[in-house]
Amino acid sequence: MRILLIALLWVLTASDVMSLDLSLAPGLSVKNAMLNLIAAFLVVRIVVQGKFKLEIPVIVMSLAVTFLYALGSIFIASFVVDYPHYSLRDSIVALKYDIVDPALLLLMYFYGARTAADSIAITKALLVAMAVASLITITNVYGLTDIGATVFGGNDNYEANRVFGFFGHANETGTLIVVLLPAYLAMYSGARDFWRPLSIAAMMVTVVVLIMTGSRGALAGLAIGGAWAAFLCRRQLSLTTITRNAGPVALVGLPIVLILGAKYGQEFFQRILSQGSSVDVGELSSGRTELWAKAIGRMMEAPLSTITGFGWNVYDSMGFPLIPHNHYIATWFELGLVGLLCFVFIIRQIMVRLLRAFGSADQQTRPYLVAAVFGVTILLVAIFFEQLFKPWLYIWPYLGVSLRAAVDSRSAQTVRRRKEALAVAGPLQVERAQLLGKGMSEKL
Repeated sequence: MRILLIALLWVLTASDVMSLDLSLAPGLSVKNAMLNLIAAFLVVRIVVQGKFKLEIPVIVMSLAVTFLYALGSIFIASFVVDYPHYSLRDSIVALKYDIVDPALLLLMYFYGARTAADSIAITKALLVAMAVASLITITNVYGLTDIGATVFGGNDNYEANRVFGFFGHANETGTLIVVLLPAYLAMYSGARDFWRPLSIAAMMVTVVVLIMTGSRGALAGLAIGGAWAAFLCRRQLSLTTITRNAGPVALVGLPIVLILGAKYGQEFFQRILSQGSSVDVGELSSGRTELWAKAIGRMMEAPLSTITGFGWNVYDSMGFPLIPHNHYIATWFELGLVGLLCFVFIIRQIMVRLLRAFGSADQQTRPYLVAAVFGVTILLVAIFFEQLFKPWLYIWPYLGVSLRAAVDSRSAQTVRRRKEALAVAGPLQVERAQLLGKGMSEKL
């Protein structure tokens, strides 16, 4: 199962990097075929074992409610409200791609990975895939290779000289990178011998691509989300560990960033400083506040929509020139409080389980749990400024295996405690039996 899960991640990465159409037939792709294969293996495993434990009921319920509510809103939008320019077919396709597939990936990677060791192995495979994709992006930009399609920004003020990478818009690629950066540090902390500099190099090529994307939303997520996570994980972060690891990372990593990122570093900092020093809120947010105001203003015109939402995939049919660039507002606009609260419940459950597992995780697993907490908080901040599409196909599997590592660590701790209790109770029961036997003998 571990091999299948890793293979799926690498297939997804290869298809994005190579710009491959992996369609096997109408409605069937290599990704869907592999999802079906993994699902079949999971069913067989459950049947053979003869038992199944839900383990994450709130998450499963939230995913189911989100799907059912979105599906119901599609038919209401199509046949009851009948929005102009609303496409039933396109909405169902978007439902599968944006809700069904991510939900399946989260659950399959959670239930497919059986142990914390599986989770770490799959996480490392994902990090290697991202590093290879980043390296190809860099070599394409510098003209050393011509693999796939490296997209550059246009000539307007916001997109000029930006590299989009292979995972959607530049902001999407940048967000995916900053979510996984803490996991690279976890991989480095557990590496030995020559794997340590390789781990740093893998991390730094992704940092170079982050600079090339010029994503200020991703940078805000890294700064604010990282500070938030540092507070949550303050008991797990020691100054000694940080200083011991910071030196080698800086020694190996900084030359890589300076050499490969020199072409875009100046543009990146100029983009941050020029817009960051603006006194106009609209310019400072690259026009995001105007988009948010328009979306919320449309909802205020129909107050009931603040509770119910307008319906799945309705935003695109309402004549807005751009997407809202805010995951929370986009979800609220289309799925109302139901969709927004379901998303919050899912993330909250993941965070709570990760934090609770710190005390029970072993030395190898704990850094990956800490990294996952950083990844989640960075994500939560970044999607306040960005809207993701492609990256969810990588983020949800990462969250799934991180959740498995947390649950497995807690389960292992419970098993250890039971064994310790039995080990202590055994001699006590023998001694008690001996005392009872001695008492009975005296009475006789």
